[in-house]
Amino acid sequence: MGYNILTSTNALWVRMVKNKYNVHGVLPEFIERNNCSHLWRSLSNQWSEIKEDTIWMIGDVCLVNFWNDFWVESVGPLKSFYIGRGCIDETLRVCDVVTDTGSWDWSLLETKLPRNVIVRIATIMPLAIEFAFDCLAWRWMSKGVFFSAETYSHFMEQRELANYRVLSSVWKRPTP
Repeated sequence: MGYNILTSTNALWVRMVKNKYNVHGVLPEFIERNNCSHLWRSLSNQWSEIKEDTIWMIGDVCLVNFWNDFWVESVGPLKSFYIGRGCIDETLRVCDVVTDTGSWDWSLLETKLPRNVIVRIATIMPLAIEFAFDCLAWRWMSKGVFFSAETYSHFMEQRELANYRVLSSVWKRPTP
């Protein structure tokens, strides 16, 4: 349901729910409300995890914030990699770093980011043909497509990994 609220923005039920709970924007920081249904409260309790598991798929690059949004896979928000001088322009969008010819503005990128991050950006086409517009997707899924079974498997793997770490640390403890 959380994923559909982010990706099915034109669906009638999404518009109604977002309107009912006064939720604005494509990827709101929080959705918690005082007077809400049990379902909405449950969703708002998981909202930070839902946001962490989304990534922007680059299309026309007009919606994505260059510094604060997660759009470079395996890197995360670029704000933490800033090496430029002065303050970060928090309003910079990805489209502001694309030249008129549709390629990355390498001279700008080289003054703001370390080489290893620039190499990751180089793997992304600034104007992706397969996506007409920027859109949100699951960051750990192939091509960002949501499937309930794969989502369940992902979270179960994470849970099992956490349990394994706890159990293995118990066996490594020295005992008297």
